[in-house]
Amino acid sequence: MENDYLVAHENDDRMPITPKSRMRLMLWDHAIMTYITGIPYFFAFYLSEQGYFSKDYLASFMIFLMMGIYINKDLVGARSIAKRVLGYKLIDKHSGLNASSLQCFMRNMLLPFLWPIEVIVAWYKPEIRIGDRMAGTELIKAEKQKFWSIIRDVPKTLSDKKLGLTLAFSLAYAFVIYWIDIF
Repeated sequence: MENDYLVAHENDDRMPITPKSRMRLMLWDHAIMTYITGIPYFFAFYLSEQGYFSKDYLASFMIFLMMGIYINKDLVGARSIAKRVLGYKLIDKHSGLNASSLQCFMRNMLLPFLWPIEVIVAWYKPEIRIGDRMAGTELIKAEKQKFWSIIRDVPKTLSDKKLGLTLAFSLAYAFVIYWIDIF
């Protein structure tokens, strides 16, 4: 099916997610994204120790970069690496189609500030996160995939009409984080 990327599959399991599954997914997502964003941070820190650039500039820039990557973790195919491996994906709650890049960004934009609250809410009401309510998305069961399947979905994501807007909002968001030096 040519539009397979856009349409939620008929065999997707719409059963509510359990608190244990939601916690496992949130922790895997957080661990993987921390690892992915941490590698460039430690490499850049090493370069700053060698005198290539100042540590103050480095810390601010790396926070900027890490936030941009973290809040867009679901951008490719409406699935983060953890969602692919554990068998979940995000859909638009109203249409049933895969969530757009803008919805994925909106869903995650409060994570740096509300992650502990999201964890508590997810434990008691695992079927929907605060970010899901804000973005109009829903997490559903989907076919499990290998983590490298994200590479296959990149070209499909590039055809998303809202991708430019999403990246512009992501850039603005990261600049706000950078300038207010909240971390």
